[in-house]
Amino acid sequence: MSSNPTKAPLGDLLELIIDHRGKTPNKLGFEDFFSSGVPVLSAKHVKTDIQIDESSMRFASPEMYKKWMKVEVQEGDIILTSEAPMGEVFYINDDKKYVLGQRVFGLRPNTRLINPKDLAAWLTSTEGQNQIAARASGSTVQGIRQSELLKLEVDLPSSEKQELIASVRFSIVDKV
Repeated sequence: MSSNPTKAPLGDLLELIIDHRGKTPNKLGFEDFFSSGVPVLSAKHVKTDIQIDESSMRFASPEMYKKWMKVEVQEGDIILTSEAPMGEVFYINDDKKYVLGQRVFGLRPNTRLINPKDLAAWLTSTEGQNQIAARASGSTVQGIRQSELLKLEVDLPSSEKQELIASVRFSIVDKV
């Protein structure tokens, strides 16, 4: 038996993808974001392995949150920036509510197929980042469209190895 993991398209490993490109407060009937309320995760705030600085965030009112987030993010979801900068990863490890901005994807892994932390680790890996970059487009700002993102070929090691990868990577991240 080969020691090489099998691969699967990212789209086959997800239960859900949240994509709010083109969505703005004005289009939803609101003036703007607020200085308190539900935090808005934008590409500016999603940084791989760095705690989010909520003091610089914008917020949505409870009414805007309900209208914007038809599907709420949940623990185990992965937030991935689509551009400016592209490829930053934030793993949601609690039940906090967030509004997802325009330049981020919310990815909900199918836990029967892949360990969410293993997928987050793969997305931050050299191979994951290289595949994201290879599918990017744009001359001024590089970005990845949802259709291209879903074509990424994700490594699928055994569930035991996925658990080990996730455990090791996140224990290091937690210590940092």
